[in-house]
Amino acid sequence: MVGDVTWKGTTFQIEGHGKYALVDVLHRNIWLTVYNETTAHVLKKIFVSKLTLVIYDLSSFQLYTEQLIDNSVCLDWQITLGVNFLDEDQMLTPTHTNQYNHQLINLAADTNLSKVRQQELQYQLILCNNILSRARGLSLEFKEDIANIFLTEIDNKVINDKLYELANRWMSKQFPAASDLLFYLNQFYE
Repeated sequence: MVGDVTWKGTTFQIEGHGKYALVDVLHRNIWLTVYNETTAHVLKKIFVSKLTLVIYDLSSFQLYTEQLIDNSVCLDWQITLGVNFLDEDQMLTPTHTNQYNHQLINLAADTNLSKVRQQELQYQLILCNNILSRARGLSLEFKEDIANIFLTEIDNKVINDKLYELANRWMSKQFPAASDLLFYLNQFYE
């Protein structure tokens, strides 16, 4: 763990040093880093309604080290994606490397999103990642229910409330993973 991020009184531990970055195509900033490439692609799919993301393997950049970029500072980093980045071949590439000589720079992206909205979206990514990282061995239906909450809801309080309701609903089915989710949410549920 690298540290904590707090959003409106709710504190989350954030993993750091993941070499796979979720990079916003429009704003060029790095939203989140994760260790597992598959997890990066799952998060990309879940957040498709909120963010236009591509996955980058940061280890392909000469400047990158594990200690340089973690989730507590990744919003202050961006990748210069170049003019042709939005062409179809590049968008369909599963995981990008630095084959196009893009630059990894320590500069917050110039974005039309407020700092508060950026933190809200990062909070959602972190929360979803933390839940799914604890969700190994869960039923597909339970994972889909979790993913649908993040896919369709915008407001963080609504997301928290729906996750809590979901855990309680699955508890009535005597589903052990629901109690794990409920325990996790109760650590910082307001």
